Amino acid sequence: MPAMPVTRCICANRSFVQLQQLARQHALRLDQLADRTGATRGCGLCMPYVQRMLETGRCSFDADEAVGCARLPASPALSTFAQQRMKGSG
Repeated sequence: MPAMPVTRCICANRSFVQLQQLARQHALRLDQLADRTGATRGCGLCMPYVQRMLETGRCSFDADEAVGCARLPASPALSTFAQQRMKGSG
């Protein structure tokens, strides 16, 4: 079964499409986008994807595309947290 694509910052409840639009509209760097939206400031797992989104314009990634970035080990607690946040964002 293929993995779901990474398309959002779950902690900030923002899609990469929304983040990209905001970044382009206001010419925001990663740190400015993070300050304004909270994206990348929660668990931090989306940081390499948001970084790549700003560099390439893409808004959907395979989970293993965080090549060259520090990765956290898989965590059942984090997975549960992410699932709860996704359900709440309905």
